[in-house]
Amino acid sequence: MRYLLSILMSICFAVAYCQEDSAAVAKTSFMRKVGKTVNNFIEAFNDYDTTYIEPNHYNFTAMLQGTQSMERYRLKTDDKKSVMLGPDLNPRIGPYFGWRWIFLGYTFDVKNISFSSDGTRQDFDVSLYTALFGIDVFHRKTGSHYKIKSMDLGKDVDADFLHNASFDGINVGVSGVNLYYIFNHKKFSYPAAYSQSTQQRRSAGSLIAGIGYTKHKLDYDHTRMDSVLSENNIPISILDSTLRVQSVDYHDLNFSVGYSYNWVFARNFLFNASLSAALAIDRVTSKYEKNPNRKWYEKIGFSMDEVNVDGIGRFALLYNNGKWFAGSSFILHTYTYRDRGFSTMNIFSNLNFYVGINFSRRK
Repeated sequence: MRYLLSILMSICFAVAYCQEDSAAVAKTSFMRKVGKTVNNFIEAFNDYDTTYIEPNHYNFTAMLQGTQSMERYRLKTDDKKSVMLGPDLNPRIGPYFGWRWIFLGYTFDVKNISFSSDGTRQDFDVSLYTALFGIDVFHRKTGSHYKIKSMDLGKDVDADFLHNASFDGINVGVSGVNLYYIFNHKKFSYPAAYSQSTQQRRSAGSLIAGIGYTKHKLDYDHTRMDSVLSENNIPISILDSTLRVQSVDYHDLNFSVGYSYNWVFARNFLFNASLSAALAIDRVTSKYEKNPNRKWYEKIGFSMDEVNVDGIGRFALLYNNGKWFAGSSFILHTYTYRDRGFSTMNIFSNLNFYVGINFSRRK
């Protein structure tokens, strides 16, 4: 009996040991699979056909960029009365620095170079570009140097003489993030056109799909507009009540799809054209003169919880020999909002000129 018990105990210990060993093996196997998946995912960031795309052979990038922005805000009512406002077109310049996928930059108003938030124009951009996808994070403050670009108060009121009249009653800030996926990433390089982190050697195109979120904050002092009208003998009452907001927050969640093409028309030269349409879910909260104490989340006057169509256009022309590069790009965004009695269109565009160098060659 003693020997039988010893044999049974030995069998139990052996079984327990085998179970523990099997669990350890299974855990190790699982961790290896996870590690392999993560490694394959990271490698896929730069998985491309080298007959079409040449990788960047340097670790760092330094660039100087000049930017000219154009922005327009058009407010329009159903009875066709509208006003279009836009800031002064002041050039900006600033340094950018990149490390492989990440690109950072800051531009300054040439007429007032400052980090302070005193109403001057400010731009801040962070971008990450890979073969598979790209991410753009941005913040822009347009300042308060606006002018009346056009005003339509009806056929019986001539307001053309107000074109380019100064208007300091508006201040706008824009922040957002865009994420987009490149389908034909093995042959088409989006970074080659917009971050110069690779070189497109043969012409190719790709479908692009993305998702983005943008927040626009607009502070509008309608009393300043009333003053402009009064000084020019135009009755204040002619403006519809929907154009008498004090503050407006625009929240834009969009899903985009489009096509982009890289045309290599000569050695080291590239032209890119990208067009996308975005289905946008818009939410706008506003604050009116009649209800100055209302909270932002309350719907006052009108609601814009609707679906609209936005547009995105990108164009680039550049020279890149691997070490040195120079070129220009034009980026256009349109945002539209509609509701009963009211509509608005916001247009943002950047025209960029840049020159840069790659350095610290990879081993």
